[in-house]
Amino acid sequence: MNDPRHSGRPAGSGTRTVPDRRPAQTSSQASRRRAAERRRRQRARQRRQFQIFVLSFLAVVILVSAGVGYLIGYHVGKGRAQPTPTEPVGQVQQPDPAGDPGASAPPSEPEEPSDKVAPQILGVNKLSMFLGSTVAYRSGILVTDDTDPAPKLAVDSSQVNLSAPGTYPVYSNATDSAGNTTSVETTITVVEAPASYVEEAIIKEKADELLAKITTDGMTAEQKVNAVYDWIEGHCYYIAEFDKSDYMQAAYLMLTNNRGDCYGFYAVSRLLFERMGLPNLTVTRMPNEVRTTNHWWNMVSLDNGETWYHYDSTPHLTYPTRTCLVTDAFLNDFNLLMPNYYYFDHEAVPSTPAT
Repeated sequence: MNDPRHSGRPAGSGTRTVPDRRPAQTSSQASRRRAAERRRRQRARQRRQFQIFVLSFLAVVILVSAGVGYLIGYHVGKGRAQPTPTEPVGQVQQPDPAGDPGASAPPSEPEEPSDKVAPQILGVNKLSMFLGSTVAYRSGILVTDDTDPAPKLAVDSSQVNLSAPGTYPVYSNATDSAGNTTSVETTITVVEAPASYVEEAIIKEKADELLAKITTDGMTAEQKVNAVYDWIEGHCYYIAEFDKSDYMQAAYLMLTNNRGDCYGFYAVSRLLFERMGLPNLTVTRMPNEVRTTNHWWNMVSLDNGETWYHYDSTPHLTYPTRTCLVTDAFLNDFNLLMPNYYYFDHEAVPSTPAT
């Protein structure tokens, strides 16, 4: 009965021993702890990965923002005036009103006008008139400008005394929209009227009667100019001496006597152009080493001053030539036949079309 093999106790023990199961419990807990540790570490890795992602994303955003800001500042800076590399060292910099609200902007220098070219006055010639007559100072004068389509013309005739014979200065002044000015001086000679003097109203009436016969309302300006040329060519004759004191009186003599020199042919053409409302200019030959005498002819515009052509109704006896509405090039070719016949100041009149 006391055999230790049947007592359940170790031999030599006087008390009962309970079996110890803690090793089994400790192994299960260790497994759970290891699993929890793995999960903790996994969550830690995930947090670190998420933090790295967020930091990387923020870094990219910051870099992109900095790049965009640099590009904007670069392009904006290109539009601003940059300091010249030759600025003297130590030059005082003006405060930037945009960066300093209390600073005032430096005074701006006035902008220089982009248009510095003065208008051009064309067609100015010496004038002559009779005592007591009226003068159209602007007649035959053309003002052009490279930018202003309508430069202003003012004529100063304050020194002219139409009641006393003499020679007086006359000033033509042109101003464009930019304030550029040009002044051209000429003279007017006032003389006693001859006994044969004819009132201007009578002369104009005579010219209108002729135009009513040779032109119609349906004609173009070109057709009317050719009609005037044809009438003069068929009815007027050249003489060497002619009174050049007044173009109106000379034109009347051409209309009534049908003869005159180059001044008479120019004068009657001018009168008829004026009565038709066609812009026209006076051109004169300058005396030169080949030809020492003056020659007079017209320039006329068919489109209200846009383009101009030469018109010379004086007969060419040596080389019969129709010089009606011809160009500068045409006159240059004629000069090959008769050297310096059309020798004039090209700067004083407008250029013609090439053809």
